[in-house]
This record gives sequence, structure tokens and C-alpha cells, in this order.
Amino acid sequence: MKKIALFLFIAILSHYTFSQQVIIPSKSKADFVISNLGAKTKGSIRGMYGELKIAINHLENSYIIASLDPKAVRTGNEKRDKHLINEDFFDIKLYPSMIFKSTAIKMENNQLVAFGNLTIKDITKSIRVPITFENNILKGNFNINRKDYHVHNNSFLTKGIGKNVAISFIAVVK
Repeated sequence: MKKIALFLFIAILSHYTFSQQVIIPSKSKADFVISNLGAKTKGSIRGMYGELKIAINHLENSYIIASLDPKAVRTGNEKRDKHLINEDFFDIKLYPSMIFKSTAIKMENNQLVAFGNLTIKDITKSIRVPITFENNILKGNFNINRKDYHVHNNSFLTKGIGKNVAISFIAVVK
């Protein structure tokens, strides 16, 4: 009887340790900060979708797939938000989502790190993202050069916008 109980306990624990989890869009988002004429402009994109599996003892079986809708960008300035979604920046008519797909999740110096491909518009680049995963909450921070993803135009009006974007995200899963 003890063997059966132990087997059931291990089976249930394995299911919860290794099963995929779905990102809850209403509780998940990405925040960003960029320089704009020397001042810091903050914004967020709410409504992250996707799934992940983080198996600390079997990182080779772990993955993250997350997508954001750039139409949901909010900076606190409605005119700027409308400009960001047009063809000068995100061009949401042609590119309705931004996607991250991990290629590996590893432990480096006691820190989880997700390696993967970030696609914005039609550009895909490999990135490295230090992450934490506790209590069904995935958090991470990374930086990108927005021009690498063609999120810019060459207008005089946008010359004061910085290239580097600091991004932090939270993905709550069930």
C-alpha cells in the first residue's frame, strides 16, 4: 500500500512539475522605458498570451512561448500611442504581434536564463533573458535596440528617440 501511495504522489508531483502552463493575459504584461529627448518615456503592453513549462530539475524540457499585441501599447499619451502603432513604428496592420520563443533555458551562476528568438515586425533576433519563476509568476528583464527590429522612421521628429529599450515583463500562469 505504501508503494502505491508513493507512486501516486510521484505521478501527481511529476504532472505539476513538468506540465505546461498557460499565460493569463489579464494578469500579464511587458513594460518598457526609452529615452525621448533626454527624458525617460515609460509604457506597457498588456495582454500577453502563450504558454510555458519551467522544470527546474529538467531545464532541457523547459520552454517559453509568449506573444504580445502591439496594438495594446500604452504610454499615457493617446496621440503617441496611435503614432506607435502606425507604419512608422509597430505597423500593426502588417505585424499584429510580437513573439518570443525560447530555444533553451539554462542555469547560469544560480540565475535562470532563457535564450530564444524575439520577433518584432519581420525581424527575428536571438536574445538572452535572465528570468525568475516563482509561485506561477515568470519575470524577466532585457534590452533591445529598437532599430534592429525596424521600429523607427527617419523623420526629423523622431531623431530624439533613443535606440535602446529596457523591457521588463511579468507573465502569470495557471
